[in-house]
Amino acid sequence: MAPMHTAATSSRGRTFLRPATPRRKGGGRYFSIGDPLLFVEVPEPMGGLREDLQARLEKFLRALGARETIVELKVIGERRCLAGAQGMMISGVAVGRVFVSLGILSRLSREEIDFVLAHEAAHICLNHLPVRMLVDSLQGAILAFGARSPLALSAAFLAELAPLGRG
Repeated sequence: MAPMHTAATSSRGRTFLRPATPRRKGGGRYFSIGDPLLFVEVPEPMGGLREDLQARLEKFLRALGARETIVELKVIGERRCLAGAQGMMISGVAVGRVFVSLGILSRLSREEIDFVLAHEAAHICLNHLPVRMLVDSLQGAILAFGARSPLALSAAFLAELAPLGRG
């Protein structure tokens, strides 16, 4: 089976992935779902870029209170500007993974990339993933009972609006 992507280098020396076969008009081989597991990770080597990003990410994790870090940074071959974090902090140990796309690395300055890394590190250190999972579970339970109870349905609606006030 032929590879879906091939590594290429831009005129500025940046490594990126492009489809191995030409894109058809109106279609392509890129996933649009936000799960980093569905994106193609950029193969090594990237001239030390990944190690530099990993070190910068760990600096932000430590500044946010992590004594130890077990957070893996992945660079994905996506032209859109995407970043995400999955993880949590347990007893001062940050665990998880952060992904950034080549779109971010090719369009943003070093300071802007640092802002993105710090933002994603904050998601991990503030335990947004487990909190989000808990809120989603509670909302699901409320909605399950909401079919029989207008009060429960109203509570689910208000819970959905709550994050808007934190913006």
